Amino acid sequence: MMGKQNRLLIPGPTECPVEVLTQMSRQVVPHYEAEWASIYWDINRDLQTLMGTASDVFPINGSGTLAVDIARRQSAGHPQR
Repeated sequence: MMGKQNRLLIPGPTECPVEVLTQMSRQVVPHYEAEWASIYWDINRDLQTLMGTASDVFPINGSGTLAVDIARRQSAGHPQR
């Protein structure tokens, strides 16, 4: 009798375009360099345009779960101290 077989239901395998592989092989830009700040503010402006807002936007460098956790925490308010 065989045990239960689990299936991994993820997409793939897929081909990775050469452009993506080329960009991923570049040196990582440190967050304290001027180049990183320039990229960050370009992304911020693009996100403001995409979202149709002049308000601040905050790109999250993390999973969707992290974004949901942040949103839940912010909507719960801050405890009084």
